[in-house]
Amino acid sequence: MINLFDALRAGEIDAVELSEIATWHFHNANFSNPTEVLFGLGPDRRTHALKFVYRNQCLAQILAGSALKAADIDTIRATIDRELRAPFRIGTQVFFAVPSVAGWFRYRDTLQILPVPTGSPLPREAIPFGGQPFLLQFKFRSNQESMLNTLRRGVQVRKLHLLLNALLEFGIVWLQEGNRFHWVLLPHGADEPMTTAYCQEMYAFPPGLNAGPIADEFRGDSFAPIDGLDPLESVDPQAYYSRQPAISTLDRKLEVPSNLETLLDRFFSSSADDRDRFLRACFWLYHAQTVLQDSSSAGLTAFLRAVESLMPDPKSTGTCPCCKRSLGRGARERLREFLDEFAQGSRHSSATLYHELRNKLTHGGSLTFSDLNPTVIGLTQRANEERRLREEVGPIVRVVLINWLQKRPSADA
Repeated sequence: MINLFDALRAGEIDAVELSEIATWHFHNANFSNPTEVLFGLGPDRRTHALKFVYRNQCLAQILAGSALKAADIDTIRATIDRELRAPFRIGTQVFFAVPSVAGWFRYRDTLQILPVPTGSPLPREAIPFGGQPFLLQFKFRSNQESMLNTLRRGVQVRKLHLLLNALLEFGIVWLQEGNRFHWVLLPHGADEPMTTAYCQEMYAFPPGLNAGPIADEFRGDSFAPIDGLDPLESVDPQAYYSRQPAISTLDRKLEVPSNLETLLDRFFSSSADDRDRFLRACFWLYHAQTVLQDSSSAGLTAFLRAVESLMPDPKSTGTCPCCKRSLGRGARERLREFLDEFAQGSRHSSATLYHELRNKLTHGGSLTFSDLNPTVIGLTQRANEERRLREEVGPIVRVVLINWLQKRPSADA
């Protein structure tokens, strides 16, 4: 069986993109077993054109099947060559912040934050905080045929969403698909009755708006101009990440830490393993922030998963002669040592209690007081401890992520 791994440049193109290209070419694909995918299945389902073989979740071989034709290889290779030569373009995505965005921030030629165009939908005055739209422009490898535009664009948007949500104090929100529905309270006057409706989650610009950079998100060659705009105000990182994340004035604007460019440099210059590890932590942080509104049990569990994503793998100090299990420091001790290193200046005296609670939550042994008593204030020791954890743990986790990222060595070091 001929291995076409090198012929199809599998070491140069992302395995997900290569799989999409093969699927589009042959119009079908299916798993033959958990580690093998067949493309170009015949009508009898017994023959195939290509077989992708995975080892440790990485594409290891591309084997030719009996149904493969020389023309298939030529076409797929031409598509791959074209995609790898595709130019970089500027995409634009709407995100939402708690404070409004009135200025700009640009990180090299990778991303730019901008306010939405004048005339864009904004929250009503009666709802001054949250849901403030802004634009994120970003560089991604596009193609005039737009064959992989949706995939590549979506991957880049998701990565930058998780990254900026962790680095900005209030976090940011992305309406990913716009296919979720909610019962909502419709706008009404003080003397009008309340009216509700089941509405689709969506944000759209009104027809005829001079949207400029958002008019064609796939074909922009450069960032939108920033004429007439001031840069976003920067704040000392020590103050930025230690202050209470609360809005004290009605005209509060989005601010950035003064070392934001340095933090982004650290991320993009780190090793692939460190970038993957950090994005996993960013995902669990965002998930915790999102799900905490519905369940403090799930939120607290996700917060600790964010920390655990960054913790080094446990080191064995030997083997128990009785049970033959690996010996080493316990999870609680490892968590405490990790927080001592990366949560300096933050309160983490409750790490032990937090770890014990998390174990009970994860293994189904408990729920938080607020999940069992959602309408009760709970003037008990348990309720007070859990309330304190909810208030402390989010800022601690963000500080851990920031400090860990700052200590990452460059991949070239």
